[in-house]
Amino acid sequence: MSPNRPARTLRTRALGALAAASAALLLLGACSDSGSDSGSDGGTQGGATTTEPTAAATGSPTTPASAEDCTDAGQVWLVVAAEDGSPLADECVGTPATGTAALEAAGLDVTRDASGFICAIGGEPARCPASFDGKFWQYYTATPGGEWAFASVGSDEAVPAPGSIEGWCYGESCTPPEVAGVTAPTATPSS
Repeated sequence: MSPNRPARTLRTRALGALAAASAALLLLGACSDSGSDSGSDGGTQGGATTTEPTAAATGSPTTPASAEDCTDAGQVWLVVAAEDGSPLADECVGTPATGTAALEAAGLDVTRDASGFICAIGGEPARCPASFDGKFWQYYTATPGGEWAFASVGSDEAVPAPGSIEGWCYGESCTPPEVAGVTAPTATPSS
């Protein structure tokens, strides 16, 4: 046994205890924040905070293979596209309690700016803009075979309907990609 071994063991134990304490604080923070968050959606400024994905309040998601199977089962399909159109999520997320919970159920980190607005989803953009540049995360809802509708409330307040589709895209003006026959709206929101 080397003379450094006890120091390494002590350091390893201390790091393990620190990690456990950090995890407990994150869990307590997630529990105390559920239901008290009043932030809305759309990125603006710096000072971002990130919420790690949790399974809280998402129901018991199963994994139907298609949007049609998911919505037919009374669950919610989520599609999220980055600014370049690349998919961040395209999956069944069960029966989430809110639109934000749908993002978390898909394993996407949600980052908020100092005002509480969602400024990054799943690491996109890599940094929240320091000031509003016209681009923001746009939140839509739809039913299979219908048309994307810009959400009338923020994702923290929105309750996804069973059998519905949630869609997000990032940019000045965008609509989520087509899924389950959902098409672009006849008019997009003005920025």
